[in-house]
Amino acid sequence: MRVNNQIPPNSYFSALRFRFPVYHFFYLSNALSMLRILLVPAIYWSLVSGHMVMLFFFGGAAFISDMLDGFFARRLDQRSELGKVLDPIADKLTIAFVSFALILSRKPGFDANFPVWAFLIMVMRDFLILGGSVFLFKRTRIIEPSNFWGRAATVLISIALIFYILNYQQIFVVQYKISYCLLWIGIVLAIVSLLSHKQRLIEIYKNTG
Repeated sequence: MRVNNQIPPNSYFSALRFRFPVYHFFYLSNALSMLRILLVPAIYWSLVSGHMVMLFFFGGAAFISDMLDGFFARRLDQRSELGKVLDPIADKLTIAFVSFALILSRKPGFDANFPVWAFLIMVMRDFLILGGSVFLFKRTRIIEPSNFWGRAATVLISIALIFYILNYQQIFVVQYKISYCLLWIGIVLAIVSLLSHKQRLIEIYKNTG
């Protein structure tokens, strides 16, 4: 309930402002994560349009920023709740848009086409985690970071996507079974991370309820 146009201290929006103060957006680590998010449309456009030089440029910039954001967060003592949110969002958006671009680029009769089922599983899993995290935050004001299984899944799926791109463009042909196996393992780990995340959210909710 608003009083004199002020947001009550225990409101959802007040909690957002408390957890994500404006100055956190100017942390170098968080700025790099936001840069990765801004690079997602450029990476998608480069892949769909077949501009491989631009793809490697934008993709390389995203990769370097991904490596540096965690380094600067630790080095400059810039760990923040905002960073817990931005980093996985950047990863999820990049993987989702690259996967979708590969689906749009499917070639008839091509063995190494990216499987649609993998894209659907990844998107559904991310929406479930997002929904659970938002629910937990609204009830407990706690932000749960990504877990080990989720980070491992991101690494394996990212490597698989790189192999798929190389095969599509005939730049460096990798046995499609290798890409497929890496993708499968990554998907399994992603599902494990979802179950682990669900269990963790339930535990936090019970302990703070």
